[in-house]
Amino acid sequence: MNKDDSRSSGDPPRPGLFTVESYSEVLDKVFRDVLAENAQLDIQRSSAPDRLAELERLPPTQRQLLIHNSAQYKVWPLIEEALGRCRECWSDDPNRAEDLANLALQISKALTPPGYRETLLNDVRAEVWSHIGNCRRIRSDLRSAHEAFAAAERFLLRGTGDSLERARFLDLRSSLLRAQRDFKSATTCLAEAIGIYGRLPDRHAEGRALLKQAVLLASGGEPSRAIGLLERAEALVDFDKEPRLKLLVKWNLAVNLRDVGRLREAQRLLVEARELCREHGTGQDRLRLLWAEGVLRSKLGQFHLAEEALRQVREGFIAAAIGYDVALVSLDLASLYLENGRTDEVRRLAIETMPIFASRNVQRELLIAWNLFRDAAESHMATLRLINDVVRRIRSSSGAVAGADVSR
Repeated sequence: MNKDDSRSSGDPPRPGLFTVESYSEVLDKVFRDVLAENAQLDIQRSSAPDRLAELERLPPTQRQLLIHNSAQYKVWPLIEEALGRCRECWSDDPNRAEDLANLALQISKALTPPGYRETLLNDVRAEVWSHIGNCRRIRSDLRSAHEAFAAAERFLLRGTGDSLERARFLDLRSSLLRAQRDFKSATTCLAEAIGIYGRLPDRHAEGRALLKQAVLLASGGEPSRAIGLLERAEALVDFDKEPRLKLLVKWNLAVNLRDVGRLREAQRLLVEARELCREHGTGQDRLRLLWAEGVLRSKLGQFHLAEEALRQVREGFIAAAIGYDVALVSLDLASLYLENGRTDEVRRLAIETMPIFASRNVQRELLIAWNLFRDAAESHMATLRLINDVVRRIRSSSGAVAGADVSR
């Protein structure tokens, strides 16, 4: 007989041994603690929009003092709120987006153990730095963006090892790599992120990343492959979760169908995209969608409508100081003029555009490419072949995409 069996049923339990009753009490306490913590997080999340608005109204010094001295501003949900708003501003207001990401960084620095585990904090800081890097990439500050993503990677390596955190980092970093013309590394990053997302029960993130990979393929001159990925993405994306993505899928499909010569299908999809843009699009979305319409009208031989659209888009990019896109839409206009024998207008366009670049911080490769085009236009030697060559040079120097960019 086992010696433990010699204890009578009436004896008290030995110290250090769990009974069913004591184990149940421990579980009850754990569940109560979890419920209390979740309730506290719900309260913090409900108040986060107001707290964030308060912080945004303050000058930087007061904001910093409030974050460090008030416990209600040193909470995780406030970082979530700031990063969510940051993503909403990527397209229309990248400067505010970066301000929000920097605010999230300030709050993350104020969070300390024992309230939060250090590895978990490192995950948060990695996400914040990834957002800062993407904001800088959108503003074409590629060197600072690279530094931000390097900081994000350092924190990620000291984090929890969560694969989803890594996928989010790779997803955003791929946009920087594309802008740096490292298309091979950008594709590798996205492929790894898609592999991680594909193991999740919710396939939305996978669909979103496939949409992004399609944009990357299109920018590399592979519209046929991009169309296949877009059709896969459309089946996976949860449009109720991110309604704007439906616009981006239709829009990118239209651009790629146009580029492979399927003009009527592209026209139908652009009509759908136009309706979606009214409801879910940003100011930049509307401008870029008009650009896609202008190019399509040109291919359909509707030159008057094409010229009107492209001129409006060009003025919009000049006002927004987006030098690369000023160059690209100007070249689309130049192609339109050449097809109609309007060489004097090609020459005038080339000369008028050069001072715009001189007043902006654009890469040397763009200036070289535009000088090539301007010299040919001035001597009436510009051809469609030359324009297409200049377009390739500008796209390769900037990582510019023909369709809608998912990470902005």
